Amino acid sequence: MRLYTLMISLGKGSVRFMLRVWSALAWKLGVKLPKSYDFFYLSSHGVGHNAMLGFLHHCGVKLNWHFEESGKQRYTHLYQMLLKAKYAKIGGGGRVLCHCPK
Repeated sequence: MRLYTLMISLGKGSVRFMLRVWSALAWKLGVKLPKSYDFFYLSSHGVGHNAMLGFLHHCGVKLNWHFEESGKQRYTHLYQMLLKAKYAKIGGGGRVLCHCPK
């Protein structure tokens, strides 16, 4: 995470550029998502997806949806969001990722 610490001191425009470069590199290298997330929910249509979303909503989990054209773009966007925030509740293209703070 040394790279991320350096990026913060460069300013907003530079941070956005560096995150884009870093997430593209992470995609190519198959880097796992940050370990600070305790809960990931991945699903597709027809496997109880809506029931699970209803359950998460009932439990007070707020979800933001982000739709991208390709899996690579979706991964890049979600990876950048995970790096920027201490915790986040995000999803994209039928996939829900959330961090449940202790």
